[in-house]
Amino acid sequence: MSNIYKLGHVDLHYNDDDHSYYVDEKRVPGVTTITHLCDKPQLAYWLKTTPLKALHDKVEQCLATSDPIDGLKLKNMYDDSLKACDYVRDQAGDIGTIVHDLFEKIVQNKPYIPPTDEKVLSSLNHLMLWYKSQKVVVEVQEKKLYSKKYGYAGTLDLICTMNGKKTKYLLDLKTSNYITEDMMYQLHAYRQAYLEETGEKINKLGIIKAPKTSDKSMEIMIVNYSPQYLKGFLGLLEQHRCKSIFKLDNKNVEKEGRRLIVNKTIQDKWNKKIK
Repeated sequence: MSNIYKLGHVDLHYNDDDHSYYVDEKRVPGVTTITHLCDKPQLAYWLKTTPLKALHDKVEQCLATSDPIDGLKLKNMYDDSLKACDYVRDQAGDIGTIVHDLFEKIVQNKPYIPPTDEKVLSSLNHLMLWYKSQKVVVEVQEKKLYSKKYGYAGTLDLICTMNGKKTKYLLDLKTSNYITEDMMYQLHAYRQAYLEETGEKINKLGIIKAPKTSDKSMEIMIVNYSPQYLKGFLGLLEQHRCKSIFKLDNKNVEKEGRRLIVNKTIQDKWNKKIK
């Protein structure tokens, strides 16, 4: 399903199905897609250990129940374990989407279905504790943005004030277990696009981390606007564009026959020329 957002300086088309953005019928990269290029040591470790743990648990279950393991069963266990990261990632993404939607409806006094899932409840309760205790007044929520200057799009979570003060905060809500470097780039990208559209400079940016489990603590990290973080994001944006250029170059080289695989036959031919 595609929606059109009239932002004043441009009409932004957003596709709900694959979370893609288009301007003048041309796809533009999203902020989260760009920041995914940032190195995440925690994610690398998780990607390595999650399938191993899934396979370990399956083998342990078989040993504990005296369930025999033959070659086919072992292969099925191995194949299922390889999908463990995808399953956890998709589930986490669904929880994050649901929590964002519930929070938006509560803030806007819209009807909603009360959640029963423990992870959703944990994240939502953390958010509502922050929202009520800090007397948050939301001014902008779930706003689509486009940077005409740099050519990227994204969705801002919220801009708010707290505790009756005039200072505005541009915030992003997270249901993850960690606050990571890429989140700072994300905030500064939204700040830039919002500045271009409205002319308003918001210099307090932050992450509200509302974890999905009770054994993790809620965290709030507020930073001042830093041009260095924006430069870091723009560096990732250039890397994203270079990946697209390389993909096109690689395709054209193969199509035009300008790629040479130096196999043994060619090596022997070259060696004869040298001799």
